[in-house]
Amino acid sequence: MNKKVLIVDDEKGLLKVISLALSGEGFQTVECDSGKGAISLIENENFDIVISDIKMPGKSGLDVLEIVKKYSPNTGFILLTAYASIESAVQALRFGADDYLMKPFDVNELVTRVRKVIEKYSLQRETHYFRNLFFDGNKKIIGLDSGLFSIIEKLKKIAPTDVTITLFGETGTGKEMIAKLIHQWSPRRNKPMVTVNCAAIPETLLESELFGHKKGSFTSAHADKDGLFKIADGGTLFLDEIGEIPLLTQVKVLRALQEKEISPIGSSSTQKIDVRIIAATNRDLKKLVEAKNFREDLYYRINVVSIEIPPLRKRREDIVPLAEFFVGYFSRKHGLKRKLSSKSEKLLLSKMWKGNVRELENLIEKAVILSDEETINLEKFREEPEKEKFSSSTLENMEREAVIKTLELCKGNKNRTAKILGIDLSTLYRKMKKYGVY
Repeated sequence: MNKKVLIVDDEKGLLKVISLALSGEGFQTVECDSGKGAISLIENENFDIVISDIKMPGKSGLDVLEIVKKYSPNTGFILLTAYASIESAVQALRFGADDYLMKPFDVNELVTRVRKVIEKYSLQRETHYFRNLFFDGNKKIIGLDSGLFSIIEKLKKIAPTDVTITLFGETGTGKEMIAKLIHQWSPRRNKPMVTVNCAAIPETLLESELFGHKKGSFTSAHADKDGLFKIADGGTLFLDEIGEIPLLTQVKVLRALQEKEISPIGSSSTQKIDVRIIAATNRDLKKLVEAKNFREDLYYRINVVSIEIPPLRKRREDIVPLAEFFVGYFSRKHGLKRKLSSKSEKLLLSKMWKGNVRELENLIEKAVILSDEETINLEKFREEPEKEKFSSSTLENMEREAVIKTLELCKGNKNRTAKILGIDLSTLYRKMKKYGVY
């Protein structure tokens, strides 16, 4: 998850408990025991969410909230309050806080609330980004071929319903972005949208992740935990790479869809849920059904409406407009002024784009950041430079400079750096060690 959380409380014991609970769930936590210190951090660093006690010596939680809304309006805010100050908490909601919890509280409940608030802001950013991707200031569709236009028109009809949807398409075509747009256009927009990549979770953990578990149900189950179906209650659950779900777990997914109820691991009772399912896959589910690797009844249950998203190489007229959009988007994001050269446009149209829109996006962001000139020449940022033009030492120098410059612009964020450079995290660490970059 790697989301950055600022925790503010003058009770240092509680501060540590919250920090441990959130870091154990994959969040990056920063602890602060005063409102004044928190304000200083907020003015100089970016956080995805702030959790603050309301009553503290000096600057209060409401003072911290005011600074958050001033300096970082896209940062979530959860207030911690005792019963005596409940009126202040309600007032804080009117002033822009996203949620509040009364002390004492269950840390698992806090983790759930944090996830919901972060998802809310992530969804807003993705939806704004997606709309900009396809619409200009006059709300006219840009860079959209007739096939994708018909998809958008179809989405407008099905989004307001509760029908189950399956998105088919190659990796990088934008399936998750379209799922988020469906949610944003639906009556569930103010409820959670929860995303899970079924291929990224080991088979032994996937059932627990989806349906939750009770304390003591297996060796590492030290406390009750809600599953993603429960967390998404009232909203939307996006099951990415659904074709990777093992057969035994598919049975429980089918039951959740048919009966609208789930049973956590180790529980003898069921829980009612109200969740809309959007599934996605880059595999041929019909062939998986024929091979007995995917249940036929689940296939028909999730495939009420299916949408095929075409790869970028079949949408040639979209490539240059999308590239120009990305240049503008990342130029603004990184505080730079960049534009594409005419030669770059020819190069864009000559590529096959096996990684689709994601590959195009990553290439343009890398070029925007690493280009030393206002006009971008994409030839310099091809994945495989012509070897006869460069000696190995020159290539190494260029690679070292690229690693250093990208790390600096990403403020040391190695995950972001690796994404921009188009390499995995382990490769980035090897290159940093090779070139003595720390």
